[in-house]
Amino acid sequence: MLRPYQSRAVEDAVEVLSNGGRRLYAAPTGSGKSYIGAGILERLPGTYLVAPTDDILRGFASKCGVSSLGTSAGREERESRGLWTPMRLRNELLKGSAQPPRYLVIDEAHHSEAETYAILHAMADLCPAVGLTATPYRGTGRSTVEFREFWGEPFWILRWPDAVEQGVVTMPTCSIVPLLDDDLIEIRNGEFIVEQLDREVMTIVNRVEQLAVKWYDGTHYDRSTMLALPSVELADYYGTHLSIPTVVVTGEATSAERDEAFEKVLSRTHALVQVRVVSEGVDLPIRRLLDLSPCMSPVKWLQQFGRITRPDGESEYICTNRNLLRHSYLLEGLIPAEVVAKSEEEFGVSSRTSYRAIGFEGLGKFKMMKVPLANGTTGSLVCINKMEGNFLVQYAALCSPTDPEVLYARKVSQKDGDKISWGKWQMVDSLPDLDTGYTSVFKGQVTKPQLDWWKRDAKRWGLNADVVPDTRTFQALPVLANTRRRLS
Repeated sequence: MLRPYQSRAVEDAVEVLSNGGRRLYAAPTGSGKSYIGAGILERLPGTYLVAPTDDILRGFASKCGVSSLGTSAGREERESRGLWTPMRLRNELLKGSAQPPRYLVIDEAHHSEAETYAILHAMADLCPAVGLTATPYRGTGRSTVEFREFWGEPFWILRWPDAVEQGVVTMPTCSIVPLLDDDLIEIRNGEFIVEQLDREVMTIVNRVEQLAVKWYDGTHYDRSTMLALPSVELADYYGTHLSIPTVVVTGEATSAERDEAFEKVLSRTHALVQVRVVSEGVDLPIRRLLDLSPCMSPVKWLQQFGRITRPDGESEYICTNRNLLRHSYLLEGLIPAEVVAKSEEEFGVSSRTSYRAIGFEGLGKFKMMKVPLANGTTGSLVCINKMEGNFLVQYAALCSPTDPEVLYARKVSQKDGDKISWGKWQMVDSLPDLDTGYTSVFKGQVTKPQLDWWKRDAKRWGLNADVVPDTRTFQALPVLANTRRRLS
């Protein structure tokens, strides 16, 4: 039986599809989006459900009363009932071996920007479609805007705080064990350079063993445990060099090999060492995640974190790198500020945190200001300006490590000789094109009136009034005060 929020989502999706529309539905990992997809298939004949991998489809199949066997016969039965991977459906449509769908349900819809999906939509004559995802965004503000040009704004079936309060998912306890400062690793095309990352993660294997051996009593682990590694080579290396029992699962493993490995992990005789295999759509009661895989992608991180949020038990997340600092805002305030502050204390505040606001193309081009917050954490502010005739045009991007929303604001002031008539900050949707002559604002000492204002009102807007700002950091106060927004 569907939960009330699942039933509402099915009803809404059926109405959207029947009216020829398109909508993206979002809910936390582990909240049962697959049941929503199954419900839509049951209600609307001619609907195809598309998921990125056959493993995910097998999970759907079990909820639809269809074969979940990892065999060709099992796949044929699933496809006959409208359950497809995008590649298989694209190929069969090209050959004319499959009828075009009347409606599409795209599971893990954050993948839908891939070329295969674009071809698929075109071959399906852009039929009505709905998407299901736990991560209705991309890595930066601008790429998220582009993603939503197709889907529109997401319809949140259930938010993270509500899901935890209702017992739909569990919130793991989160802790920091600082083994790897990934700020020392270069970034290329939005991700860490693999060769550098592998070398650094390889050097900490002995420290990882000292940590993990405490969980093993000689026969069993105290809870089902998973180690997340960034590459196949590293997974094999850890599987070989750790003296405690492990089983390695990578994308090259067969379905039978995975099932056998998962059985060992759930019986707690072995720890799972894996590379993005247990990340999305895989429903295993993993209760401990040791994160050894630094990543810049919020989608990858949250999909992996979501593997330990099943409601029937206690879970723990142990972060060995800066992932928690980078991505804690995704949990909408559920990760305590003191945990984030502890991570900042261990690693220091990184200028890379501003990438979520200004994109990778803005990193290194503009100054990122550390903004002291009242909750003990550190926000980031990028403030840029340029002259347009007699007008000084300024933009600001301000974010907190625990707040999911980036505040974008714009201010236009008029210059008359040596005098400036200062405007007020107003909220906008995004920053302008960063290649059009903008520079970081001037750094200097605040005036006494500015400092008095900071001491008087900073706490009201979520800022730390005890820290003396410079002119760049100070800009956070008027931005917040003018837009009436408080940082959490």
